[in-house]
Amino acid sequence: MRSHRRGYVMVELMLVMSSLLIIFGVCVVLMHGLLKLDRAGRAHLAESSSRDRLARQFRLDVRSASRSKPGREDRAPSDHLELVRPDGRIIDYRVLKGQIVRDEHDKGGQVFGHESYRLPSQALPRFQVREEEKSLLILLQLHREPASEGMRSPDPGCEALLSKDLRFVDTQGSAR
Repeated sequence: MRSHRRGYVMVELMLVMSSLLIIFGVCVVLMHGLLKLDRAGRAHLAESSSRDRLARQFRLDVRSASRSKPGREDRAPSDHLELVRPDGRIIDYRVLKGQIVRDEHDKGGQVFGHESYRLPSQALPRFQVREEEKSLLILLQLHREPASEGMRSPDPGCEALLSKDLRFVDTQGSAR
């Protein structure tokens, strides 16, 4: 004669519950790892796009400028760069905490534009002017702080020739 089981033994229920708990625990750990990876990817994307916008604007500003401070006499890297355009507008680049600030103003101080660019974490940006083949090359160098007692690791910066785009402007300042 066969007897019918009406329920589950307590041991069976505990085994099912513990196996479900293990599966849910693994899922939570995987979800946490994926969210952390997503945050890191988004932060890297934001830094990269900010650095690309900065490089594009920096090249445009340097190529359209007629003078710069620091100039030829100041060859040491600096945390400030002033570019003077032929129309009299002044473009200031300053390094502040974790960002580079770009201000565009006239000689009287009236501000026409203000932008800030977030830098990669632990970046040490510096502006430098070098003379190459009778022209001035202005560099924006982005170095990272050393993680240990080694040298700073170079991060790609950007460079542009001063007054490169002025070859299309006549002496009165109008485009040809």
